[in-house]
Amino acid sequence: MEMPLVPAFYDVVWSIAVLLVLPLTVVALMRWRSQDRPTRAALLWVLVILLLPGLGAAVFLAVSSRGRTAG
Repeated sequence: MEMPLVPAFYDVVWSIAVLLVLPLTVVALMRWRSQDRPTRAALLWVLVILLLPGLGAAVFLAVSSRGRTAG
């Protein structure tokens, strides 16, 4: 018996994924904006962040934080 008020499992999973990926992407874009990079590198990073949601943002944050601590 289908219950119309209870969302399907995949709806819950996608909702959680969006709630995790969206803030991660926003934080990555905010950090990207605050960095001084050459134009080509900056454009490449913003494309990676936007075209690979979640993964691109996580890679950017990992690389940018590693470069910041090396300082």
